[in-house]
Amino acid sequence: LATNVTIVTFRDNCTTAGLRCHPSGYMVNFTTVDPTCCHKDGVYYPAESYIESYASFCEASGLYCGKTGQVGPFYYHNPRCCRHNGVFYHPGEAISSSTVNCITTDTFCDDSAHGAGLVVMATHAEETCS
Repeated sequence: LATNVTIVTFRDNCTTAGLRCHPSGYMVNFTTVDPTCCHKDGVYYPAESYIESYASFCEASGLYCGKTGQVGPFYYHNPRCCRHNGVFYHPGEAISSSTVNCITTDTFCDDSAHGAGLVVMATHAEETCS
């Protein structure tokens, strides 16, 4: 009787399961897990994969499975976007506008400076002011 018989019944990116011949001669269930995979809430995730994520044009964040099987947070900020008072704005988006005594000040997100989002204030006098 061969003792090195293994029958794989399931395989994914992190786990392998099946039947293996035990030295006693009986077939026994086995499950192996790739040590570089991460485990969270009963689910295995392959190394270098996203576990949870939120994304918009300006930012992305969530949980990531690292190369060594450790779950950790990630955060990305699109450098073309502007952050003003804790809020992100798309390039070209108006942040605020106010007029006092015929002078208007506009604040907007400008990404024309080598791809970096800058909050820019522009002031101009109203032509038809009374």
